Amino acid sequence: MNSKSEEIALFVLNISRTVFILAILFVLGAAISDQIILGVLGLFLASVSWITPGILLIIKVPWLAQSWLRGINTNWVPGGPWDGLPNFKRFLVYFYATLLSVFMIAALIEVANQYFR
Repeated sequence: MNSKSEEIALFVLNISRTVFILAILFVLGAAISDQIILGVLGLFLASVSWITPGILLIIKVPWLAQSWLRGINTNWVPGGPWDGLPNFKRFLVYFYATLLSVFMIAALIEVANQYFR
């Protein structure tokens, strides 16, 4: 990867981390203060945070999906440049991104199904 791609990957990682931390803070704030709007905003940000890696895979930028996932949790997503990752670690990035995105889409469909009947 060239330096421009690394800068973009680092920017995506920082955006992902910010979105995820804000989601957690909003949900905690809603639990503490009983403000429903904070909870809704926190759940919206969490949904965006979990769906984005799958969207990045669909538009064929898996190295950005890897960076987004590392912003959420650096422990279970392989690090390092995408070009240097072995095939199994690339598979893990695809697996985690697909799993999170499908899970969140299924949860959103279920919530919509319950509330809009």
